[in-house]
Amino acid sequence: ATFSSPYRYDGDLLRKAHAKAIQEKYYDQIIDFIRSKMDQTIEKIELVNIDKESRFMVSSSSIDHAIDITHYGEGLQRVFEVALLMGYSRNGVMCIDELDSAIHKSLLISFTEFIQLLADQFNVQVFLSTHSKECIDAFVENDYPDDHLTAYQLTEIDGKIICKYLQGNKLKQLVESINIDIR
Repeated sequence: ATFSSPYRYDGDLLRKAHAKAIQEKYYDQIIDFIRSKMDQTIEKIELVNIDKESRFMVSSSSIDHAIDITHYGEGLQRVFEVALLMGYSRNGVMCIDELDSAIHKSLLISFTEFIQLLADQFNVQVFLSTHSKECIDAFVENDYPDDHLTAYQLTEIDGKIICKYLQGNKLKQLVESINIDIR
């Protein structure tokens, strides 16, 4: 099981996930997604050691030298981390806190589709949280089959937490017909 949050960074886990992605030959799939959906100039992202520190360095056709991934936006870093951890979580569970944090709304539909694709590819059960209607809607708008998608809404009524459950196809129907907001 793995956990990803915009409020927590685990460099050791990310290095292990990177090694597994290289070893099991799905690393290029991650870079291809980033290149096609985020920045076409990115050529590669490599893990290098500089002064005994491991750093992810990005090579781009628009820059004459590789730069640290932290010089790119948090959205690119977030996509990179989540995608690496999906493969690392093969046959297990991944928890993603605030999935939409740092992700531009124009990327949400393709990113949620990519997450669902990776979840199927690696047999990962994903639990994620969000306060974003756009993020929730992106899962039903991305044209990926919703058969394995479920949503839960937690609300407080009279001092008690009430949980409402929606199966993915029902959620899609309600979003499309009445623009339901389950946040």
